[in-house]
Amino acid sequence: MQVIFVHIDGTVLGHHNGVIDYTIGQRRGLGIGGRAGADEADGPLYVVAIDAASNQVVVGPQKALACVEVHLGDVNWINGAPRDNTLILARLRNTAPAMPARVICHEDGGAAAVVVRLDEAQYGIAAGQAAAIYDGANPDQLLGGGWIVRAPLVANIDQDQ
Repeated sequence: MQVIFVHIDGTVLGHHNGVIDYTIGQRRGLGIGGRAGADEADGPLYVVAIDAASNQVVVGPQKALACVEVHLGDVNWINGAPRDNTLILARLRNTAPAMPARVICHEDGGAAAVVVRLDEAQYGIAAGQAAAIYDGANPDQLLGGGWIVRAPLVANIDQDQ
C-alpha cells in the first residue's frame, strides 16, 4: 500500500512514513515543499485531511481548512445546557483565543449532541481535540466543554446540503 501526499486537486506530491506523523492544520515538517507552477496566492501547503485506511495525507492551501461548524460529543455542562442559539465563546485549540459562536443542543440517537456554529471560519480544527465553551456575555464563566467529534470543512458543508 502506498503512503502518499495528495493535493486536494488529486495530484500526488510525494511519499511519507505514515499518517501517524501528521495532524490536521499542520504546515511545517511535511517535507514536500511547494508545487511547481502553483499559484503563489494559494500560499504554503497544510494538512487538510488524513485517510488512515489508504495511508493518504491530503494537503492544500490554508483556505481549504475553513471550518464554521463543529460537532461535539461527551459534552459536560456545569449548570445545564444553554438554550439553542445562545451566544458563546468557543475555545477549539488550546493556544487560540475563544471565538464568538452560537450553540445548538439536540438529541442525536438518545445522546446529547452539540453543534457550535462559529461567527467566522477557523482553520485546523480536528476531531479528537477538546472544546471549552464560555458565556458570550461573561468570558470568564466556563459553561462546559466536550470533545470535537466532527469538524466539516466549509466545502464539505456546502456539498452536504
